[in-house]
Amino acid sequence: MIAQRRAEQVEIRIADDGVGLPPEWSLETCEGLGLSVTRERITTLHNGASSFSVTRRPTGGTEVEIVLPLRSVDGNERGNG
Repeated sequence: MIAQRRAEQVEIRIADDGVGLPPEWSLETCEGLGLSVTRERITTLHNGASSFSVTRRPTGGTEVEIVLPLRSVDGNERGNG
């Protein structure tokens, strides 16, 4: 897991080196709810100012990338509890 600031965003990457996703797998067409609901919640909470992706790593395994704004969409700072 890596988290780093990129300008006014934070980028979070989580990766493993397992067997990975099937070549035909897609977040848009997957039947499970967990990843789809997570992506929808992140997008809704940040009014489209965020991203959530799941990809198959060329070297094997899977990588999840989440990019979130450091400020809320209404301009208020986050992190006060």
